[in-house]
Amino acid sequence: MYWDVQSSCYGRKQTPSRDWPTSICIRIRCPLPNHTMANLPPELVPSIIGNHSTSLALALVNKYYNDIVTQILYKDVALFGVGTLKKFSVTMAAGRPFLRKYPVSLRINSWPYSWGGIVYLLPDIKQTLMHVPNLQYLNIFSAGDDPIPRYLVEEPQYPFRLRQILITPFRDSVFVKFLETQPEIEEIIFGVIDGDGTSRGQTWRADITPLQPKILPKLRSIQSHQSDISFMVPHHPVSEITLFETHRDTEIHKEIAKSSVPLKRLAECVEISEQPWESGLVLRWLPSLEFCWRSLSEYSLEIDPFPQRDFPCSICSFLKEREAPSYGLDALRNSLSAFSVLKKFNFNFRNDSLYDLTPEFCQTVPELSRFDVWQESCPSLVEVSLFKIILKEM
Repeated sequence: MYWDVQSSCYGRKQTPSRDWPTSICIRIRCPLPNHTMANLPPELVPSIIGNHSTSLALALVNKYYNDIVTQILYKDVALFGVGTLKKFSVTMAAGRPFLRKYPVSLRINSWPYSWGGIVYLLPDIKQTLMHVPNLQYLNIFSAGDDPIPRYLVEEPQYPFRLRQILITPFRDSVFVKFLETQPEIEEIIFGVIDGDGTSRGQTWRADITPLQPKILPKLRSIQSHQSDISFMVPHHPVSEITLFETHRDTEIHKEIAKSSVPLKRLAECVEISEQPWESGLVLRWLPSLEFCWRSLSEYSLEIDPFPQRDFPCSICSFLKEREAPSYGLDALRNSLSAFSVLKKFNFNFRNDSLYDLTPEFCQTVPELSRFDVWQESCPSLVEVSLFKIILKEM
């Protein structure tokens, strides 16, 4: 039995389409009889969701599908633009109450150049958050001077308990009080996004003491700048860290070592300013990670060798400056022998536009073409990525 289904709805949504945050105009032919749809187990619905138009059309003509598809559509919500935010806020605050239990993940993009007049919508954003009790993942993309983050964390009385948050923090006592109301947070991503899309760090106010262990007792992962690592990692069970900025010294490792649990994953960037290029890494940087030699399983190390003008401007020319058979990569490889449980090692340049290695050149360098030489130095390795060349255990 086949049906032709054609539905069109615009503006404020009417039953049954009022549950969706988008306008719909669909025409399909569906080979499913009505009794089959009614008896299809909910766990099989995602197999149909792959065809978005079909799923929406089925939901329009069948209450069973309406209930299930609506739940799936509202699980992960992304809001871009004033109109979308306003409609979603009305739906959550004044619409059908059963929809409030569905959102688990919410992403709000509030970059000033993409949103006009955002200030007058701040109450709507907060009202929305007051009506999503099952929210676990909150991402708010904003610029450094955006008023949204501060407004949202002031006097927080939200019904949800987050597990992850991405936000531009105001590094003061107000933000700390907000964190105190969210004891289930496991992952934090901080950063100030400038108008050009770059990330810049800020420092915490001098009168604010480092985060107490009773605040965020389950924090295990943080992606941010050095000031935030120093403020939040000590005496917390943080085992995964991503550092945003480029570092010139190893002082940050002393702060990371203050975590209450062994470090398992680390991503960082080092400025290279001496010759030979690998000397600073081998003699100072990697030895400063002694506190995690027996625990680190994934290590991503980027280098920035171009703050000095006399450095070459490509990977190939950079390596050839080092007049040695392996261009210094053998010294880096041998230094990994200190890491007893390291499984994945990623080594790259900071600048993605500089990857110019050819297959012919790589074949002349064992470290760029053979995984076994890396495994000889560090037997626990299962994958190495060098300048985006991936070597794996076969």
